[in-house]
Amino acid sequence: MERYNGTEVCIDFNDEEWRKAKRYIYYATSTSSTKHPLSVEQVVAVLDFLDETFGANRVNHQYQNKNTDIDSVFILKSVPRILRKDPERFIKPTVNFLKELYGPMFSQFVQRRPDLVIASGVGYNGRKKAIPPDHQTLVQVEECFLETNVEVYLEKNLCLSSAELSTLKKKHPSLFEISMKKLHGTVDYLRSVIRMGSEEYCQDDAIIGKIIKANPNILNLSLENIQAKIMFLSDLGFDAGENMRALLKKYPGILGLSLDRNLRPTTTALLEYYTKAMDDESSRKFVKKTIALHPQLLALSPANFAAKISYFDKLDCGDSLGIDMIIRHPKSSLALKLLMAAPSVYSLSLENIQEKVSYLSGLWSTDVSRPTVDRPVEAKQISDFPAVLTLSLEGNLQPTIAFYNRTGYIQDGRTTLPGRYLASSLYNRLLPRWNYFLKFDQKIDEDTEYRSQEVTGRLPLHILAGASDQIFCKRMKYSYEDYMKFKKEAVPILKFSSQFDTWISTGRPIDLDDND
Repeated sequence: MERYNGTEVCIDFNDEEWRKAKRYIYYATSTSSTKHPLSVEQVVAVLDFLDETFGANRVNHQYQNKNTDIDSVFILKSVPRILRKDPERFIKPTVNFLKELYGPMFSQFVQRRPDLVIASGVGYNGRKKAIPPDHQTLVQVEECFLETNVEVYLEKNLCLSSAELSTLKKKHPSLFEISMKKLHGTVDYLRSVIRMGSEEYCQDDAIIGKIIKANPNILNLSLENIQAKIMFLSDLGFDAGENMRALLKKYPGILGLSLDRNLRPTTTALLEYYTKAMDDESSRKFVKKTIALHPQLLALSPANFAAKISYFDKLDCGDSLGIDMIIRHPKSSLALKLLMAAPSVYSLSLENIQEKVSYLSGLWSTDVSRPTVDRPVEAKQISDFPAVLTLSLEGNLQPTIAFYNRTGYIQDGRTTLPGRYLASSLYNRLLPRWNYFLKFDQKIDEDTEYRSQEVTGRLPLHILAGASDQIFCKRMKYSYEDYMKFKKEAVPILKFSSQFDTWISTGRPIDLDDND
């Protein structure tokens, strides 16, 4: 039993749960251990605030709010350091902020992370640096941004919006606990790595902001941890300045990857694979090029990478003779072609890749399971245009195939169309051009069968799917200005209405006048 200001408080210091608080209170009240021992008035002020906030009665230790699992005793046991905090200037602003942020989930949140009740910078308790009146110069503008509040610094210096900050608070509240010294040290180092010139300051800070958004926990890493990753990337050829800047801009989360579990082993696996097909110097050059194209590749484990290599090798050949061919001529393998031209394919799940290959195999009239000495047609088609595997099956491939079926460029659901035509934009290229052709071709009337060879013959596939808008209009003798006006009006209608589904069913060209 302890007594504070005449009030008896039930605290059994022999309780195992009180051990942490007991040690702290003994230390904080000992004049031999600290220059500023806790006063009774400070302790009572904190306990009164906790009682008021969390609805507990410390005399009989009974919960006033039966719907919560926390009270002032729980907070005191979990975070005894709270006894040193000023209730009005420190604890209250933070608690108000957490209540506003989590609403009815406030109690559950505090139960999981009671330490955040005393976190510096979480609420509105940060203070700006005071600037003496005789230093009111242009330097003041920059100095004002050196806040003791993490939130203000991220907003003012690193260009994070209010909405982005709100998301960070919800998902990564510990970010707002870090010291400003640590934050400045990390940011200043990243600036030194990517800075290209004074005119790029704002853009560089925005890139650093994106790095933090992509992986907020990077601010919890030691500076030595980040420096080791930067040195590793530099050894791969991404020097400080433009190269490193471009890499971090393309994949802001790269510095959040583990050096020993991701960056180093995956890079080694890439280098070993390239070395099978070329000399060491060329291998290092292509490893850098591959990472520059798709740095997200480094997030894969070597086992994941190897599984996809194995799948592509099996797709590339149906028997041992084909495997021997790959061993003798590794430069021509499908796996290597994908790695060099479309490395983002490797970031897809193996199931996603297999589903697309199965669909394309049926389209290209080939059975992938049939052994063959010659290269399967789907492997050749994919090798000719590797990016076809990056397309969404339901969002790109299937609607585009439906278009080619409806227009007669594909017969009986099978085709030899090259992959690059399957990648043509349905809404920005194929549909506007086809509908413009139908609407303005004088030889088409109401009774014309749109799938007839006569119609498709007057609009060659390479013009429809492969040419630029200027060449399309020039070859078809259309006014480029009129077509671009039609396209500007038609694309939103095709994208955001049911006209495409209707057109697939009926074949009727779109009518812009009906959608005014």
